[in-house]
Amino acid sequence: MEQPTTITLSGLPLRCPHCQHTRFFERSWQLNTSGMSFFDLDWLNRSAKNYVCARCGRIEWFIEAPAGEGDAGDIECLECGTPMPHGQTHCAKCGWSYQ
Repeated sequence: MEQPTTITLSGLPLRCPHCQHTRFFERSWQLNTSGMSFFDLDWLNRSAKNYVCARCGRIEWFIEAPAGEGDAGDIECLECGTPMPHGQTHCAKCGWSYQ
């Protein structure tokens, strides 16, 4: 079973603004836009890094990757989940391509 952890962003510990707890579950959720959905290209949308408070469940969203965690324009490979820099067409780890 996954255990919550303490998170440090830009050298500062993350603390829930609601209950002041310091342990979070880390998640990544895809952001959707109507234009990409219309063309059935949702997989090209950016993802947001999320931290869910282990005590109260409040979700903290970070649109841009926290310092040291890659480019905010990265997408994840649909085959293996490896981050792919924006504009890259092939996954460096498994070779998957969206073209």
